[in-house]
Amino acid sequence: MAVIREVLRKIRRKLASEGYTCDACGAEVFSYPTPRLCEECRTSIVRNDGYTCEKCGRPMRASGVCSTCKEVAPAFEKVAAPLAYHEYTALLVNRFKNGKRYLSYYFAEEMAKALPRLPQRAFVLLPVPMTKQKQALRGYNQAEELAVHLSELTGLAVHYTLLEKKKDGEQKRLSGKERIAGVAGAFRLTERKFCKGKDFLIIDDVMTSGATLAEISAMLLRAGARSVCGLCVAAVPQKDFISEPREF
Repeated sequence: MAVIREVLRKIRRKLASEGYTCDACGAEVFSYPTPRLCEECRTSIVRNDGYTCEKCGRPMRASGVCSTCKEVAPAFEKVAAPLAYHEYTALLVNRFKNGKRYLSYYFAEEMAKALPRLPQRAFVLLPVPMTKQKQALRGYNQAEELAVHLSELTGLAVHYTLLEKKKDGEQKRLSGKERIAGVAGAFRLTERKFCKGKDFLIIDDVMTSGATLAEISAMLLRAGARSVCGLCVAAVPQKDFISEPREF
């Protein structure tokens, strides 16, 4: 089964380097895959390149630590995200999670550009897992897709089976503290000994409240990890940064 998955990945990788249209809207892009999006789509993306929270990396109006991280200090050291989860970016992330698997190439390339914002270490990439039922329904784990391409771009190793997700829960409309309670006990480590002395980089699509990253980080640190950071496609801005992100 693993051999088949790798063959399919190689086919997708080959196809991803030979396109001629924007990954977002389908307009012609003759220089594809650099860039992968047309100019109009690129300018519609809200980039996360201004002030960010020193802990969770969410867009802010001023430097410092956001109110969410001040309220409950997360276990992770630092998170980076190249994009702000807002408007068009939110639409593309939603498409990525619902069948447009090829968007993982564009997103991973953007994430690789944001990697220098984090401490430079020999990280082990750790994609946030899905429950077996949810992954079977979707057909793939978007965090794993991102980790695969990041590994190819950076040379960092990926551990695909260190984490398992035991349960799902509705998180969208919960407060920060409710999200923390909601993910408590949702994950488990399969190889605690592997964690000792390692530097981990958790890979996910969106950094919302940071509850998932914080829960996984705490588990890794308790198991002996030396450090834990996070890298996501996009981060939900602080409430007063821009209007609330739309749900698509």
